Amino acid sequence: MVSYFTVDSISEVTNFQKEISNMMHGLGDNPNPNAATVVLVESIVLNQLRSMLQEAFNLSMNRGAKVITNYEIIYLMRKNKLKMKRLYDYQKKLDHIDKTRQGT
Repeated sequence: MVSYFTVDSISEVTNFQKEISNMMHGLGDNPNPNAATVVLVESIVLNQLRSMLQEAFNLSMNRGAKVITNYEIIYLMRKNKLKMKRLYDYQKKLDHIDKTRQGT
């Protein structure tokens, strides 16, 4: 089975350093955070995301599904109430944005 979540299989370079730098500044850090810190944060976030997506993919395959759905993500986050609340709040905001766009 081919894994699409390894660094070697990424053909395009994904770079979120500008966004992470802006987020760090927005959360009270220096307006120009240390570049090494930004790279480290990006590396950690990407590794966690890849790991979570790989687990969700494995769950969906065990279910016989061909795609990852919200059910797999919720299942993976079920034991962490804070993460579940953030996911719920984020989903509510997305639903509100969708309703607003459909209304206009």
